[in-house]
Amino acid sequence: MRHEKFPARPNLRFHPAMISAILAWLRMADEMNQEFASNNHEKDTAKPVRVRPRARDYFWRPWYARLWWSAIAFYWGAMAGVPHVKFLAEFYQSSAGLVVVILNPFTAAALLGVGYARSMFASGEWVLIDAEEHQTPRSRSVTGLADPFTDPYDPSAGTLYRQHHGRTNR
Repeated sequence: MRHEKFPARPNLRFHPAMISAILAWLRMADEMNQEFASNNHEKDTAKPVRVRPRARDYFWRPWYARLWWSAIAFYWGAMAGVPHVKFLAEFYQSSAGLVVVILNPFTAAALLGVGYARSMFASGEWVLIDAEEHQTPRSRSVTGLADPFTDPYDPSAGTLYRQHHGRTNR
């Protein structure tokens, strides 16, 4: 006798015809996937596909990246215990500035990102373009100064030009 609070579970048996229909549908889906894969394989041989590099292959996969990120997490996580543990406070007060720079997440991201950037350029995802003539700054100002932005007679100096000619920047 079951408890009255918990009703009896219904009998969830499938009819044999339903099971065979599900299995037939799965077989048909598998055949369609194999046919689709064989058609795609024929198309892929004609034109090679470039593989885009994944960031995790450079920022997390190498052993030194995992070690570095783990050390960063440990160093900065242990800093939360400084007010409560005396020897941690002494360690963080005496640690060199170089440790803070090396275990900075931005340093890790910048140095591990060099390999990622190289692979993106090598794969063709990123491309360096040459600056056009109108994008490069002028080498000389109106009066011949080396920097046009410091010449009060050059309109590209902005506020300096407006202040020199009696107009304020509003």
